Amino acid sequence: MVTLKALTLFAQGVRKLFQLKRKTKVIIYFSLIIILFNEPVSATIYYVSNSGNDSYQGTSENSPWKTLEKVNSATFKPGDQILFNKGDEWIGSLNIGSSGTSTSPIVFGSYGTGDKPKIYGSEKVAGWSKHSGNIYKIPINKADVEQLFINGTRAKIARYPDEGYLPISNTNGSTQITSTSLDGGMNFTGSTCIIRNNAFTLLSREVTSSSSQTLNLSSALSYTMRAGYGFWLCNKLEFLTSAGEWFFDNSAKILYFWTPGGDSPDNYEIRISTVNYGIYISNQSYINIKDIEILHNSDGIKIEKSNYITIDNCQIINPDVNGISFIDYSCKHITIKNSKIYGANSKGIVSYAHNSVITANTIEETGQIENINKIADGMIGTGISSRYDNGVFEYNRIINSGYSGINFQGLNTIVRFNYVNGACQVLDDGGGIYITSSSSGSYPKNERTVGSVID
Repeated sequence: MVTLKALTLFAQGVRKLFQLKRKTKVIIYFSLIIILFNEPVSATIYYVSNSGNDSYQGTSENSPWKTLEKVNSATFKPGDQILFNKGDEWIGSLNIGSSGTSTSPIVFGSYGTGDKPKIYGSEKVAGWSKHSGNIYKIPINKADVEQLFINGTRAKIARYPDEGYLPISNTNGSTQITSTSLDGGMNFTGSTCIIRNNAFTLLSREVTSSSSQTLNLSSALSYTMRAGYGFWLCNKLEFLTSAGEWFFDNSAKILYFWTPGGDSPDNYEIRISTVNYGIYISNQSYINIKDIEILHNSDGIKIEKSNYITIDNCQIINPDVNGISFIDYSCKHITIKNSKIYGANSKGIVSYAHNSVITANTIEETGQIENINKIADGMIGTGISSRYDNGVFEYNRIINSGYSGINFQGLNTIVRFNYVNGACQVLDDGGGIYITSSSSGSYPKNERTVGSVID
């Protein structure tokens, strides 16, 4: 699309051509052609609301789109804005498939008044029947249920023992553990084993078979298992022995729950997590995401093979794994600022990007042992984890971390003016700020500046 401004510039340029030498005319002529056809097209603002309709054009507050599916299927131009109505909510994933430019990023944000628009990775369930005693059940036609929430509060997955660890008495170091504290009369096959196999990792593996007090695991762990460390088991109906616990039977597709009060779950708002990502970005660039709340996913925001992505003033609540992750060394220039991440079960922010900037964020209650479900992927409970060069991490508040508040490596990395309170609540051999080995690179110096408050 050629704009009036571009046509005016072109006409002015043509008039001046006649006053110049032939060679200069040719150069300027082609320059004018470039200006004419590369002048940015006018941007469009799209609106999305629960009261909308996907058959609308979506270009005014009076005719908004309705669904995430409509947004995901659309192609956007540089400079476009896609705005979600404040106070509204959606279930699903926002999959961003268009790129902006350095001067005209695509913006996903909000409009109106009230609370931030919410994108849920969980859905409501109702229609429970009694299983036995205080335990209720409901059919769920899903591949898996990762989390359960009762009136917005994360419920505890059924586990054995109910608290703490069972000690490892003997092990072959890789796939077999024995504990004299196990109930030798119980069949643990099919359960999930969460293993503390050293000071600084928790890892999950399926129990493929059990015999008396010995468990066989689906695969070896990253680090050798040793006697003296511990584990617990989850993901089996026999472990559902206390109020407030839940279990999902993947084979039978039945969800079980014992409410805190022992009454029917239909007396509460029950939500179950079924969506992997709140926002997913792959192979895109120059995207700004601001003023959006994301709840109850595996990862709140997942970024892959993308550059110049900015997350600003967003909230990510209770992700089962990571709040924001860009675990891809091809990512560059990712900025996370002014955002809040609460209750991530693995890590608040995971950065494997060059030139990432993480500033003025609040990251709370990361990797707390009572919240962990079926997934444990190593150094859980890290507020900010960084693994590449030229990062800047400053003015962040990191409160209550299962492992380190900030764990980083990288050439020319600056970590300063952060506040870390309550690190290493679950794992050891870490710290408020923990510096590991530097990455390889061709940078002239290895600069690490740490000027943070650690309480």
